[in-house]
Amino acid sequence: MDFDTGSSILILIAGLSVALVSWMAGSSIGYKRGINASYKKQFPASPLPIYIFKAVSAVCLILSIGSVVYSSYFLSNSMQTTAIVTEIAEHTDSEGHKTFTSLYTYKDHLNQNHTSSSNSGDGSRTPIGHKLNIRYIEKHPHRSQVDTFTAAWSIPIIFALLSLITSLISHGLKIKRNHEIAHNITEETPVKITH
Repeated sequence: MDFDTGSSILILIAGLSVALVSWMAGSSIGYKRGINASYKKQFPASPLPIYIFKAVSAVCLILSIGSVVYSSYFLSNSMQTTAIVTEIAEHTDSEGHKTFTSLYTYKDHLNQNHTSSSNSGDGSRTPIGHKLNIRYIEKHPHRSQVDTFTAAWSIPIIFALLSLITSLISHGLKIKRNHEIAHNITEETPVKITH
């Protein structure tokens, strides 16, 4: 699938819209419903967790937007070609778990060979000699990635979801704290008896 500049602009607008809508949805749902609101007779909880979750939500939103911008730039400035898996690299962590990465080779528009690695999936499932559709930046042909929706948009989507979740939590905690404050004020207000 080839992406021209016009398509990338549309994708950029769509991605930004998804990120902003996620943030707005989190704010709205959090304010309307709250999370585990309770009416305990005690001092209101510290507002610090609220600020922390708000900050995390804002950071995730910024990262989501930044990822959308980068993916759109990559798609609009890259070329598609076919690569061949030439090697499966094995990695073992400190606990002995093994992961596999597919190494693939491709030629750029100047007929120069380049080798890169897949950053998604389990390389053990990709046989050597398997052909992959990839994209590389024309001005920097050594920068490439597998040409799939997941490779291009998984990071923006993950950050958008994290922004939504942390926004829900922060506004839910705010609702809970406001209820606690209101409840304490109600109980501490003396009842006036008139004769």
